[in-house]
Parts: sequence; C-alpha cells; structure tokens
Amino acid sequence: MEFYSVVADLPGVYDVPHLLLPSTSVLITGLLGHSPIFISTACSHLVRVKENLSALSKNQRSLKLTQTFNSVVLDFCNALWRNMIFKKTSKNSEYPTLAFDLPREELQMCAITQPHKRLNLVHHPALVGLTLQFLTEHVRWDSLTQTPMGQKKVSIVTQDANKLDQLSPSAIWQETRFKQVYLQFLTQNHQSGICDFIRTFVHTN
Repeated sequence: MEFYSVVADLPGVYDVPHLLLPSTSVLITGLLGHSPIFISTACSHLVRVKENLSALSKNQRSLKLTQTFNSVVLDFCNALWRNMIFKKTSKNSEYPTLAFDLPREELQMCAITQPHKRLNLVHHPALVGLTLQFLTEHVRWDSLTQTPMGQKKVSIVTQDANKLDQLSPSAIWQETRFKQVYLQFLTQNHQSGICDFIRTFVHTN
C-alpha cells in the first residue's frame, strides 16, 4: 500500500497527471482480511486518491479509473458502515459493487459467517478486538450509590453493573452518537484512516 500511496501523491507533488489504484482484488481481499492496519491504510489511500482526482481537470481524469474508484469506495462504505456488502446493486447502476463479483474461493478463504452483516466497523474480524477494548474502557454503570466516573471517556451507560458483560458490539451500532465516539476511539488507537474515510465519503448525521 505504501507504493500506491506514493503514486497517489504524484499529481500534487510532481504535477504528474496520473493516478494508480491497487488492483480491486487486493483491495477487496484486504477489506475481508484480519489486518486493521491494512484496512486503515487502504481507507486513507482512497481519501488521498479522491483529493488528487478532484485536483485533476476533467480531461486528465481516466473514466475507467474514476468508475473503478467509485465502485471500490462503494464497497468499503457498504461493508464498514451500511451492512450492504454482497447485496446486488441495480443492473443499471453506474458503479456496480466489485465485491459481489469476488471469486467464491476467495470469499470462502475469509471464513466470515454472514459477511454482509459482519464486516462493519464493530463486528469486522480485524476490528472486533478494538471494539471489545472500547467497551471495556468506555462503558460505565450508574446506580443510586455509584457516582458517575469523572473522566470524559464515557460513551455508553447502563443502569445495572451486572449487564456490562452482556454488552456486545451491537450496542455501539444502535446509535449514531455511539458510532461517533467509537470513531474517535479508533483515531486514538492509530486507525485514523478509517475515520477519515467515513467522514469523507459517508453522511453520518
């Protein structure tokens, strides 16, 4: 990914009107993989490509590259935020999803059950460890005898301490405000590329 990141910056740094995307197979199999660093780096790369594409004139932009880029962005959004990956888009869609056409053997290698539901930011196998860390560090409980924690990390509140172990990643996914706090947590844990991607390509309000 470092090579592609350098190439993505060529138009801005050296005024070279060319951009290059990693192969869609590399991006999609990486998206389905178990490396949070790859996902964050790929997300950051897509943000940089968008910035450099926008800086090029229409005559300098490759139509094929633009369409492929939009399809990859759509796949990443559908996986990480919308729970819609592997769902067919309209046949008339200008930007059909690429992951839907991923070879079956590559999808089976990922060994992810219900991939259309388990690839979002909190359930993804590459990120679920961070999700559990987030729940451990950012959930507090209130009772008549317990005063609220003074730290500003608080995000999710339950009235019963016994229910803390029942909280799952789905608890974060139920409300947008919890998602926003989780995005801040990812940034603090060196996954800022994911947050930049969501803020660039997804309307979260």
